[in-house]
Amino acid sequence: MSAIASLLLGTALVVAPPGVSIQSQSNQNRATVGIHFGIKDNPTEETYLVSLREQVRVGAQGLAMSAKWNELEPAPGQYALKKIEDSVGLSKFIGGKSLFTFQTIDTNNWALPQDLTGLRFDDPKVVGRASVLLNKVLTSLGQGVKWISLGNEVDVYLAEHPEELPEYLNLLKELEAIVRRERPDMKVGVTVTFDGIVRRPEIVSKLAKFGNCAVVNYYPMKEDFSPMPLTDTAANFDKIQAYAAGRGLVLQEVGLASAPLLGSSEALQADFVSAVFRQLETRKGIEFASFFMQYEFPSVMLDFFENYYGLKNERFRAFLGTLGFHDAAGNPKPSWKRLGLEMQKWNPL
Repeated sequence: MSAIASLLLGTALVVAPPGVSIQSQSNQNRATVGIHFGIKDNPTEETYLVSLREQVRVGAQGLAMSAKWNELEPAPGQYALKKIEDSVGLSKFIGGKSLFTFQTIDTNNWALPQDLTGLRFDDPKVVGRASVLLNKVLTSLGQGVKWISLGNEVDVYLAEHPEELPEYLNLLKELEAIVRRERPDMKVGVTVTFDGIVRRPEIVSKLAKFGNCAVVNYYPMKEDFSPMPLTDTAANFDKIQAYAAGRGLVLQEVGLASAPLLGSSEALQADFVSAVFRQLETRKGIEFASFFMQYEFPSVMLDFFENYYGLKNERFRAFLGTLGFHDAAGNPKPSWKRLGLEMQKWNPL
């Protein structure tokens, strides 16, 4: 922990509830665990600092960062890397090891610059532009970023466009070669969904052959966005590790919605945190996990996401809108306290 982080943390007494023990354990070979950074609605400079202090107090060990290709290259040959630089600054402040996702695909969205529309993923122009940008991204990331994903939840888009899978894999292989050459200390993969592992095996099995780490977003939900029983957690992790097939496992996002509309609750969300930590404790090969997320999205962001994903559905909105460990106004939910207790056990001061 840095000196600045120690000052922010101060002195706190945490008392564990029944069933959650706090004890000193060796953290050698343990996963780096964090929580996606967020701020409450109507943010100010002070609320940003509050979120930073909360990250330190809860014991965050690293950060999951991301940016879309079309954000980083808004016009051909013009680069906007400030988002990366800001995220890396936050990552350095928190400390530990971090993940960056370079989104060539983002869930069901093609994330390439608009002028490349209509070209194949492995078109020489696409590969060339991606290669130049990736080199710039790698230079900006710094040595604390130890994992890179080259696309986010790509199984969703590729299930809708299966004919593009071979060309996309060709692009990934070209970009992987750059990462291995420029940052041999960094592991490379591409992010798939847990839902894809379960329901899109024909796509995911081909993606499983790429990279030297497996990157997965773990939201254990049914097709109607209701949560799977927590008793399924061990079996779910069995499926994820089977997909990883011996590669290092990176859990880019780990979350459970708390909306009563979905048959969930804030208490269930808190118990989900503990259920995941029990898997992290007992399994080898999990290198990174980031809980999603520090704050709930404000209403204006939910409006945006409904349009972005093309899914206007009250259950989808309830899912996205209750993933946070604080509500949008900044009030902590039981999951936030539970995360702090589990993190104190995981990474004792």
